[in-house]
Amino acid sequence: MAKQSNIRINEDKLRKMAKTKLKLKRVAASFVIVGIAVTSGILGNNIYKNIEVPEGYEHTGVNVSISQKLKLDDVEKGQFTLLEASNWSEGINQTFIDNISLCNANNIPCGVVINSNAQNKLEAKADAAVLGAIMENYVSNCPIYYNVDGIVDKNEDSYVLDIYNTFVDELNSSDTKYEVRLSATEDNLSKLGREFDSINKMVISDDKEIEYSGKYDTCYFTRTDCIYSVNDYSMDKPEIIDVSSYEDNKTKYELGKGIDVSQHQGDIDWETIKKENVDFAIIRFSSFHKYHDGKELKIDSKFFENVEQCEKLDIPYGVYCYTTASTVEEAEEEARIVVKYLKENNISPDLPIYYDIEGQFHFDNPDLSVEFTKAFLNIVENAGYKGGLYASYSLIKDMVEVDEDIKNLDKWVAYYKNNEKRDYDEVIEEHIPDMEGIGKYRIVQVTENGVINGIEENTVDVNFTVPESKHY
Repeated sequence: MAKQSNIRINEDKLRKMAKTKLKLKRVAASFVIVGIAVTSGILGNNIYKNIEVPEGYEHTGVNVSISQKLKLDDVEKGQFTLLEASNWSEGINQTFIDNISLCNANNIPCGVVINSNAQNKLEAKADAAVLGAIMENYVSNCPIYYNVDGIVDKNEDSYVLDIYNTFVDELNSSDTKYEVRLSATEDNLSKLGREFDSINKMVISDDKEIEYSGKYDTCYFTRTDCIYSVNDYSMDKPEIIDVSSYEDNKTKYELGKGIDVSQHQGDIDWETIKKENVDFAIIRFSSFHKYHDGKELKIDSKFFENVEQCEKLDIPYGVYCYTTASTVEEAEEEARIVVKYLKENNISPDLPIYYDIEGQFHFDNPDLSVEFTKAFLNIVENAGYKGGLYASYSLIKDMVEVDEDIKNLDKWVAYYKNNEKRDYDEVIEEHIPDMEGIGKYRIVQVTENGVINGIEENTVDVNFTVPESKHY
C-alpha cells in the first residue's frame, strides 16, 4: 500500500487517461463478487438452487466483473446491469470502458460497483477521481455502489464511514451528481455500527436469505449469482422514426428539398426558413476536429439550438458527424459520443445520423473508409437510430469497389453538377445528377452555394430527396 504522502490526485491527467483509454496495470484486486461468482455456479447448481428473495425485490440485475467482456446476450438475463470498475490502485480499465459504452449505446440501464481498498480519505478521493474521469463521457442510470469489504477489517467504524462519505462528496463535487450506495457482505455489515443502518446499500449474501435489518435497496445472492432490486431501472427505447422508405412516410415526411446547416450559417431564423419551402434539414453535431489528438470535444455551437427550432416548428431533421477518425476504434468512439449526447438530451432525429467522410485520408484509403463507416453505423443502429453515410459520389464509388455492401447503405451523396451561387428557389430538380454504380441513396447534395431568406451569414447547402426509380 502506498503511503499517503506519496499519493497525488491529478484530475486533469486522469481525464486525459480516460479519454485516450490508457490501460494501467491492475494490482492485487480483491473483488468479492468476482471470487464468489466462480463458486456460486457449483453451490447454486448442486446445493442451493432455491433462495428466498425479500418481498418487493422483483427487478433482476446482471453482474459483470471487470475481467468480463459484456455481450448483448448477457444483458437479456436481467433488467439492469451492474458493472465492476477499477479502484484508484488499479487505474483505468479498458474492459469497463467497453462495457459501459455498450450499455450506453444500446440504452441498457447500468450501474457501477467499485471495490475500494482505500485506507484513508486521500485514497477515497483518488477512487472518486478515477471513476469520475471515466464517467465524464458515459452515463450511469443506476446507482454507484462503493464496496467496503476491503476496508471493514482494517479500520474503525467511524473511519470506514469517513472514507465512504469522502468518496461520495468527491464524486459529486462536479456538476454531475450520482446516486451512491454502500455495498458489503452481510458479515461485514453486521460488524458496522448503527450509524450505517440508514445508508441505502447493496447487501451481498452467501446464504439463501437476507438477515440484515438495515436499509438496502439491492441484494446480491452469491450462491445463484443473482441480483435483485426494489427499483425499476428499465428504460424505454427512444422513439425512432423508420425513414428507410420516405414514400411510406409521405403523410408526415413528404420530403423533397432541404438544407444542411452548421454554426457556419450563424443565427438562423427558422420560422422564415420554414416559409421558404424547406422540407427537411440535416444538422451538424460535431466535426470531431482534433478530438483524437487529446483536444476537448467541440460540439457544433448551434447544434442544440438548431435541433430545438426544428422540433418546435415540426421540420423533419437528421444529424451529421464529420469524422477525423484514423482507426476503427476512433470511429467507434465517435459513434458512442454521438449516441450519448442524443440520449442524454432526448434527441430522436427523424432522418438518419449520417457519418460524414470527406477528408483526404478517406480518398487515399477507401478500404479503411469502409471499415470506419461500418464500425460507426453498427453502434448507431444498435442504439436504435437509423444510420447513413455522407460522402462524395467519387469516394462512394471507390468504397463500392472495395465492398459491394456499401450499395445497401442509406446514403446522402454530394455531387455538384452546377455549383453556381443562386437563390434557394432557383435550385431545381434539373440540378440533380445521374449517379451510377453506388446502389441505394436517399438524398443528394447538389450545391453548397444556395442563398435563402432566414440565413444571412453564409450560403447554404441545398439537397434533394431522390426516389428509388433514379437509383442505379
